[in-house]
Amino acid sequence: MATKRSTRVIAVTLSMCLAATLGGSQAAFADPPAPAWEQRSPTSTPTGTLGAAAAFDGIGGGAIMFGGQAGPAGNPNAETWRWDGTNWTHLSPAASPPARSLAAIGTEPSGTVLLVGGNSDGGLTPNLTDTWRWDGSTWTQLSPVTTPPAGGSMALDPATNQLMLVGPGGDTWRWSGADWTHLIPPTALPAGSQISTAPTASQVVAVVNTAPALVCSCGDSAIVDTYVWTGTTWSLRTPATSPPARNSFLLSPDTTGQTLLFGGTRRVNIDGGHGTYFVFDDTWRWDGTTWAQVSTTSQPSAGSYKAAATVAGRVLAFGGYDTFNGEGTDTWEWTPPAPLAPGSVSAAAGSDSATVSWTPPAPNGSGPVTGYVITPYVGSSAKPTQLAPAGATSEPVSGLARGYTYTFTVTAVTASRTGAPSAHSNPVIPYGPPGTPINVTATAGIDSATVHWTAPGNTGGAPITGYVVTPYVGSHAQTDHPFTTTATTQTIPGLARGYTYTFRVAAVNGHGTGNRSAASNAVTPHGPPATPSNAHARPGNAAATVSWTAPSFNGGSAITGYVVTPYVSGVAQSPHPFNSTATTETIAGLSNGTSYQFRVAAVNVYGTGNASAASPAIKVGTPSAPAFVSVSAGPGAGQASMHWWSPDGNGSPVSGYVVIPYIKGVAQPVHNFTQTANSLVVSGLAHGTTYTFTIAARNAVGVGPASSPVGPITTS
Repeated sequence: MATKRSTRVIAVTLSMCLAATLGGSQAAFADPPAPAWEQRSPTSTPTGTLGAAAAFDGIGGGAIMFGGQAGPAGNPNAETWRWDGTNWTHLSPAASPPARSLAAIGTEPSGTVLLVGGNSDGGLTPNLTDTWRWDGSTWTQLSPVTTPPAGGSMALDPATNQLMLVGPGGDTWRWSGADWTHLIPPTALPAGSQISTAPTASQVVAVVNTAPALVCSCGDSAIVDTYVWTGTTWSLRTPATSPPARNSFLLSPDTTGQTLLFGGTRRVNIDGGHGTYFVFDDTWRWDGTTWAQVSTTSQPSAGSYKAAATVAGRVLAFGGYDTFNGEGTDTWEWTPPAPLAPGSVSAAAGSDSATVSWTPPAPNGSGPVTGYVITPYVGSSAKPTQLAPAGATSEPVSGLARGYTYTFTVTAVTASRTGAPSAHSNPVIPYGPPGTPINVTATAGIDSATVHWTAPGNTGGAPITGYVVTPYVGSHAQTDHPFTTTATTQTIPGLARGYTYTFRVAAVNGHGTGNRSAASNAVTPHGPPATPSNAHARPGNAAATVSWTAPSFNGGSAITGYVVTPYVSGVAQSPHPFNSTATTETIAGLSNGTSYQFRVAAVNVYGTGNASAASPAIKVGTPSAPAFVSVSAGPGAGQASMHWWSPDGNGSPVSGYVVIPYIKGVAQPVHNFTQTANSLVVSGLAHGTTYTFTIAARNAVGVGPASSPVGPITTS
């Protein structure tokens, strides 16, 4: 697309009595093939008019057309119509300008449409000076401080991004968006000029000027003059070729970057005032330097005062007036040629991709290329296309399937046409990580699982070098297990017994790791039972009774027994196995007077599980701790009475008791008693003091474990 700096306005005016003949002026010039006028067949159409005003509607879309009149002396109308590219729709806006023809019209940078002046009395001389704006749905009259003369021709100046207007007398105006400014260039345009934006290189705005009068006395020797707006004045150009002189022709930007001129009329005085009319149906384009006539196989009917607008890359032409046949109702669109196919298309393989390169299509008058369409093929099957921007000559194409053979075509696109696809590129095979393994299955093992799969059919363009197996507990991925081998069966160790696992497998090659497979079937690894809990022991004579809580998980097989291991000072003694599911067992053969702890492990068909935490230490052979101990103050001052259930002597009779008083958790002097009754009085305590107490039994082996603290009591 041309930039604003590369666009000008050209102006064309009648030059009298030049040497070229009318026939010579109409000679065809070389032009790119396949541009064409195409007649449309809408289901509804406006009434035939001349001098209607049309412009691109940047808010409502399509083209908006207003007014026009029936014949050179007919009454103007106030109808508003919209062209959507297929059909005409008669609109009924809330507000509307008065009826008119020959109004100046243009599209503002915001997309709104500006309508200025025109003729209200059915003649061909504008007499209105009002300014209106179309916002996509209705018309609003504006109140600029300064108003240009009636009617004229309007175009956008890309250099200032403002509309310019040239009045019927050739005066030049600029619209700020709110007001008109009268420009007085050193070189003014002749009366009756028409202007149009011409997006061609080295020009800013293009203006075309017609013959200064409807009647010319110069015979067949007249051609149009061309002016260019330099930003401060109008500059007359001398192109090598120009169209024949004419009035009221169609003039509109062409999306090829040129200015399109069609039709018009001219009357020449012959034999003392008798007139001969020339009615034109020829098409010309201004390329920024010269004019060239375009040869087309079809074109609108010859005539003048056609409504024109550039919409969606095409020039719309409606109606107008044929001097001999009256008002037209036909709708035509100018379609530039489709761009040629890009050349030298080649492809280079990439990771899941390919880079496609090409040379731009040769110029053919189709206009600037706005982008390219790249189409991948696998065999003769086209895959989803990818777009490349204007100006690109290479583009990465992503999302290709590894290991498949691709070719590519490239198609150029302009604002209005899509060209023919190029020849196919060379074939390439995109590479990348391997495809996805399939048929993943798992079999439970001892603290493990054996996983099997089928290798992917697509190696990604490089040999598979290994696999990664990922265990899952529910939806949570566990630690990956990589294998640098192509074997498709692997054992995954270190799994937790009692948890349910699934497995996903990904293949690896020199380009990376592929996608993970679908999940395998669910398995629960088995093994020895889990760990018993809550181990504790009760001392006996050269023995201990050990109890525990069975483990919560049996390891996948029924528990068949337990192993109880005594510990002395942290050193394991000989284990004691039991082929029973009982959770209390007596451990014999212990040494009286020795302190023991015990650990318990469960057994099933898969082996022996982990040992429990050590039980609290007990001294074998000493009495057990007194139970259900109670204490009360008295019977006398500084005394406390204690009662309990007599403990087991563990093979040796209880011979006395040891009582320890505590004040605020601090042990006081020990009280030894040689009595064997299950009650006693502790004397010698401080008056009015709060105590707690523990009591332990003594036998021939020693002093057993103390009871839990009892109390508090306060002495009298």
